Amino acid sequence: MKDVLTIIKNGEKTFKENYSLTPYPFSRQLFLIDDELYLKDNDVYQNINSIKGIVENGFKDKLTGCYTKNYLYSYIESLIAENANFALIFGDIDNFKEVNKIFGHFKADEILKTLGLTFKANLNSADYIFRFGGDEFFIVSKACNLEKQLMLYKKINSEFYDRCNVSCSFGIKLYDKSLSIEDNLNSLDKLLYQSKFHGKNYILIGD
Repeated sequence: MKDVLTIIKNGEKTFKENYSLTPYPFSRQLFLIDDELYLKDNDVYQNINSIKGIVENGFKDKLTGCYTKNYLYSYIESLIAENANFALIFGDIDNFKEVNKIFGHFKADEILKTLGLTFKANLNSADYIFRFGGDEFFIVSKACNLEKQLMLYKKINSEFYDRCNVSCSFGIKLYDKSLSIEDNLNSLDKLLYQSKFHGKNYILIGD
């Protein structure tokens, strides 16, 4: 049986019996109740949905609109606490140093921004995208069918290439609960490195 929630919305205190409650991934005090943002204080949930966009932007990289790497570990930890199954995807832009050198930083920034937009156009609420640094991106997905993930990232890569004439490489694997977060990420890093040996513009699925 669900607990009855005490909420404050539009300045009025009410009690909510039927609801969907989800902890916000990067905070212990923020919660989504029926897809609206609330701040929890002494078991009372204050509706702050009017500043949801501002709150979310505080967690995001300004150039790409993806979440920053600062929140990657905390999000993975929240999924581990839920005993959830999830996939990890790690990718980067092929030959990005050469792109930067030949076309300059402004063009490189445009390409990074376009990749962020391409991710967002194809991924959904099951996926969280993190800009790990430079041209590197981690995606954490609750969609665990790796064959479907392979087809999805082929589509993303094709669309990105059509827009920028630049390709990406990706490594994809299920999170291994027997390993630490660091070991999982290191394993994925090696998978991406292996995909580069296939000529780049390549997606490799790990065990």
